[in-house]
Amino acid sequence: MINGTTAACLVFGIAVVALMITDDKQWLYLGFCISVVLVVVQMIKDKRASYKEPSDP
Repeated sequence: MINGTTAACLVFGIAVVALMITDDKQWLYLGFCISVVLVVVQMIKDKRASYKEPSDP
C-alpha cells in the first residue's frame, strides 16, 4: 500500500519532469499543491486512526 508521503514524492517528481518537458511552471505549482494535500490527508487519517479504541474480541 502506498502512503501519502510516497504518493506526494511521486506526484512532485512527475511535476518536475512535466516542468522540464513543457517549461510551464504551472505543473510545478500544481504538483506541489497536490503533494501538500496528500501529506495532510495522510496525517489526518493517521491521527483519526490513533483515536479509535481497539474493539474487544
